[in-house]
Amino acid sequence: EPVESTTVIATVSQQTSQNSAQTEKATVVRVVDGDTLVASNASGQEQKIRLIGVNTPESVSSDETKNWAEGKEASAYAKSVLTPGRTVYLEYDTGRTDKYGRTLAYVWLNDSANTTSLNELSSHMFNAMLLAKGFANTMEIEPNVKYALSFDLIKQQAQNNQVGFWSHEQNFVW
Repeated sequence: EPVESTTVIATVSQQTSQNSAQTEKATVVRVVDGDTLVASNASGQEQKIRLIGVNTPESVSSDETKNWAEGKEASAYAKSVLTPGRTVYLEYDTGRTDKYGRTLAYVWLNDSANTTSLNELSSHMFNAMLLAKGFANTMEIEPNVKYALSFDLIKQQAQNNQVGFWSHEQNFVW
């Protein structure tokens, strides 16, 4: 098994180092829900940011039947970390916007977007933090899969440790 672990670490390391990241500094305006926020760029222009690679349960649908208690929990966690006025760093992948016109990004809490360890990802990138805390599931949408392998491993760790939503049920699906 140690060989397997070494292989996984090498693969994650290779995955992230092949894509040396450039980030854009932004300021959090507000959190919309667990996986969406509004941020302003250096020129003050506000943009709605959808986190790449993660999905949290719905919490702000006008149709209350679509909202989940877990979605409100994920949203509250996002609001506790992504406070208004906080500086974040946006890293983009291949596709910059989704079909709803939202900007797609990885949101870093500091300018350390070239990290290669899962622990560093889980403590410096908000997308990975949601997974590590068990507040999100992975969601892969091509072509934005730069951190897909890392995200899968972080989610597996959260499931194995039964944290967040995974403490209720191993196959929690929304």
